[in-house]
Amino acid sequence: MLPHIQDKNAIFEAFGILKDAETKAKEQKKIHILPEIQLALIQCQLLLKKSKENPPIFSDIDKTQLSDELSLQLNILQFSTQLERRNFDSAHQILKEHKDYGAISYKEKTLLAKEFLARGAPEQALDILREVKEEAEQYKDIGYWLDVALICVFLNRKQEAINSASKAKRYAAQAELSDENKRMVLQNYNAIIFRYVRYVGKDEGGRLLPSLLEFQKEYPKDEIVIQVAGINDKGELTDDIKQIILQQSRQYVEKRDFFVKSPVPTYVYVKNTGGAYPDFLCNRKDPEFTIQFTTPDRQFVSQLKSSFDTAEYLLFDYQSLLDLSATDLLGFLERIAPQILIQETLFKQIQSDLIMHEIPELRRLWDFIRHSKYVDFTTDIPDVTFKLGDLLNYLDKWLVDSLKLSKKRSIPLVTNDLRLLKYLKSENMIGINIVPIINNLLEKEDIDEIAYSSVLGILANRFYTFISFDAKTFIAIVSEDEYRITPRSYHLVNQMLLVGSDAKSFISVFIEFIRFIWGAEIRTDDKIAWLEFITNKIYQHIDNTLSANADADIELLQIRIRTLWQVGIDQGKEADIKPLLPRIDQFIIEEKVPGLRELLIEKIKKRIENKE
Repeated sequence: MLPHIQDKNAIFEAFGILKDAETKAKEQKKIHILPEIQLALIQCQLLLKKSKENPPIFSDIDKTQLSDELSLQLNILQFSTQLERRNFDSAHQILKEHKDYGAISYKEKTLLAKEFLARGAPEQALDILREVKEEAEQYKDIGYWLDVALICVFLNRKQEAINSASKAKRYAAQAELSDENKRMVLQNYNAIIFRYVRYVGKDEGGRLLPSLLEFQKEYPKDEIVIQVAGINDKGELTDDIKQIILQQSRQYVEKRDFFVKSPVPTYVYVKNTGGAYPDFLCNRKDPEFTIQFTTPDRQFVSQLKSSFDTAEYLLFDYQSLLDLSATDLLGFLERIAPQILIQETLFKQIQSDLIMHEIPELRRLWDFIRHSKYVDFTTDIPDVTFKLGDLLNYLDKWLVDSLKLSKKRSIPLVTNDLRLLKYLKSENMIGINIVPIINNLLEKEDIDEIAYSSVLGILANRFYTFISFDAKTFIAIVSEDEYRITPRSYHLVNQMLLVGSDAKSFISVFIEFIRFIWGAEIRTDDKIAWLEFITNKIYQHIDNTLSANADADIELLQIRIRTLWQVGIDQGKEADIKPLLPRIDQFIIEEKVPGLRELLIEKIKKRIENKE
């Protein structure tokens, strides 16, 4: 309805001429031609995507001067303007209240529904389609039911989505379709069923396998289903299954290790390995699969803050938006002074990914963006060049569009990928991550320290490095996990082993953590598990330091281990301390910290005997 125009110079020129015409018509009191000029001005504003920042002049138009043709044009422009502003209820109301709405054909209504859906308004799309349901049944319109199924996916109506897809599949079996169209319908049905099997529950598996086998029978060359014996006569996994599992495991480790060791941003990795970005980011469960997020360097953090404080606009990428969704901070964007921008192509990507992936933070992000009045879509894609040449070879279109706009207009790009931030710097572009945003919310008391700790804990679930934390924050994160060692707490401790980390600072935090949990009413097994885990990580750091011939104070690290254990024994109750004695050789490696074993045995015995 509103075509995207790359070269807008002619429209800018036309807009200027029309503004002059409007002024002269008023000066010369040629009121009768004003409405036509003003309608043309509104058209220009829509084509220039300026209807939000420069509100159209509907209230100035004298409707009594309009012919039937211009009245219709006014109605269309009012509808299009509300649609462009994402005021979907208003657009829908304007559409339905028009005197000729009832005369709109079946085909036109289905196209209008698609227009609403494409912009993130499935509610209005479904309302329009329901008006022509009887005709769809009469025509046995396969496309209609596929559209309804898709809309119900967006509205999170599982059974209605499956039923509509099933109806499309049934009509397709009865119709004389080309092989290509029949294949498309089966693929759509299988995709919807697979989506719910994977993300919502296994209860649709009974539909999926028969349908896949049916597809395989129709298209045997596709090899959608491969039959492999899973269990042998002894009730054990067959060699074939073991080989498949081992091969998948090897491939995963190879991809993970390649990414961790290479300098490529996450977007390059995902594009080259396949899959959807939110699935990669949100469903990664391996704490060894880390993503470089920021650095502990104070100058780096200070530069991020400076770029944030001086920005007039902020352009967000997919990763930062998903992280803000996961941390429940999207609603706080309205409190940030700069204007919030995203490329329209990014919204289309978000909506496309939601079709196949039911991920909580992805759904929250889609729902926020389509309704938000604080996020502006932009279609501005300047013609700029990069040192790497055509980035489409490496990155998705939405990100290339964002990079072009960021570079041309010097707008900071918000991304939580440190490698992408480094690339921006190499191109003399401005980039920040969400650290200054989170810190700003904390400083303004929009979030408190508990919420701040929760945010860091969620980022730790992404296995980002480095995530800075103090003892209070670490305690708050671990308390959310009921004081168990989880992948995210493992990751936070493991950061001590990263190049550039200050191990002594980490250990100081862990000493205060041990002091707290050993004095708290939590399970003895958890207290011991934490003491053993942190001790082993310090041992590992000592080994890494020695093997690298690094200049480090090993003796100081040994002193910290002694302090760690002494604090635990001092704070613990007798019931906590007794289990340590028979397992002391399991916990303490004499050559790592000479003399500590005997010291602790003596200290534990004195505590038990109440002599200390």
